[in-house]
Amino acid sequence: MKIWLRASLIYFRRLCHDGMGYAAALVPGAWFGAKLGAWLNARIASKTAVLLLRLVLILVGVRLIWQGIH
Repeated sequence: MKIWLRASLIYFRRLCHDGMGYAAALVPGAWFGAKLGAWLNARIASKTAVLLLRLVLILVGVRLIWQGIH
């Protein structure tokens, strides 16, 4: 874990220097999101996970349509 952390910090510094700091800031969020998703998927049924993802996609779609109208 320590080696991975050092490598990611070096990579993060290099990206920030090249002007990609915002993209590099998303990496920790993606990692924690993947951990949370794996944890949640292990605790709920597969059909329930599919239903939740469908609902989220529908809500995002409705929001995008609403923003496009207004």
